[in-house]
Amino acid sequence: RDYAILHLLLAYGVRAQQIGLLGLDDIDWRDGTLRFAALKGGRAITVPLIPAVGEAILAYLRDGRPTTDSRRLILSSHPPFRPLTPTAISGRVTWAFAQTGVPSPHHGSHALRHAWATRMLDQGRSLKTISDLLGHRNLDTTRLYTKVDIRRLSTVGLAWPEEKIQ
Repeated sequence: RDYAILHLLLAYGVRAQQIGLLGLDDIDWRDGTLRFAALKGGRAITVPLIPAVGEAILAYLRDGRPTTDSRRLILSSHPPFRPLTPTAISGRVTWAFAQTGVPSPHHGSHALRHAWATRMLDQGRSLKTISDLLGHRNLDTTRLYTKVDIRRLSTVGLAWPEEKIQ
């Protein structure tokens, strides 16, 4: 389950709540797509199902998901089997950070969302594309994710003019 959660967060940059809302019917195995719910006034997004993510989900469905009538994908591992809350999903990410010793000032699921957006920017994706994939309606919201990219920002900075001594 945690492996599938991490794959989803790292591959798509979605929010923990979107993982919790993900249902079995949101996966279209035949078309190879995955649909994430709209949140915070944003838009629902449909993305290609990345093979590694599909394999992680299948492994969870076969070997980890409890038998239940729930149509939600990610469930608690102890009865009663309920969908994981965003807090629980973020907690699993924090636990994974601690287990791996990955240094980061932030450890929850939102740190992976920022990392995803920064990675997309580093790969040359446009702010508009990143905004669409994050489900943002406004580019200004997406711009918040670019603040931390000092290396990229330094490429547009102007050289400081020489000071003239009189």
